[in-house]
Amino acid sequence: MYNDINPMITGLFMDAVHGKYHDERRVITREDFDALKDEDAYVKYIWSFGNNGLAYLWGKDIEEMKCAACHSIQDELLNDRRMAYVKFAKCIKQKLTPEQIRLESIERLQSLEHLEALQRLEALQRLEVTNISYQDYEYKDGDIVYCDVPYEQIDKTGCDDYGLDFDSLAFYEWVKAQPYQVFFSSYEISDTSFHKKKIKAVQSLIGAKTNGQYRTEYLYSNRPIKTKEAD
Repeated sequence: MYNDINPMITGLFMDAVHGKYHDERRVITREDFDALKDEDAYVKYIWSFGNNGLAYLWGKDIEEMKCAACHSIQDELLNDRRMAYVKFAKCIKQKLTPEQIRLESIERLQSLEHLEALQRLEALQRLEVTNISYQDYEYKDGDIVYCDVPYEQIDKTGCDDYGLDFDSLAFYEWVKAQPYQVFFSSYEISDTSFHKKKIKAVQSLIGAKTNGQYRTEYLYSNRPIKTKEAD
């Protein structure tokens, strides 16, 4: 099951899964963004800063250059030489020897990758999609519950990312009250009662004050987190 309280998000995801954006070639300007963001989820979230759906992707001082670069890249993607680069990259990824890099080997790699992609796509197309609050979720035996909630902003009383007024502390209390295991990820949080495991150090590229800084991202849970290393 895939859930997001915002129907524009789930709609965007499922439209992508069903191929709506396969031939998408629009380069969205600031004017396009302001005119379309309330009705076009692709414009609102793909072409917004940090995918927050609120502000246009680029600053006014660089947007003309960035849009020109997008047009240039799209022209290159339509060029037949693109397939040669893709095939070469697949050979490198598979660590083939020069003797193995023959046309039939490349075509076989391409066919296998295409088959795997189709299988993953078919699985996604069968997803059950809902738009409910985490508080309305009903657990079913065998479910793996991961909540992709906005990260707590410890220096603020609440979280207003993505235009959503989210109460992190209320969410933590809900997680702790559940009789089944619930996972969520975040940076350091104010509630120290959860089990946690380091995921990775990530570099902030969008924060005005944190740009370029590294922060540790963790996986949190109301139950001990089992890992392969512990087995």
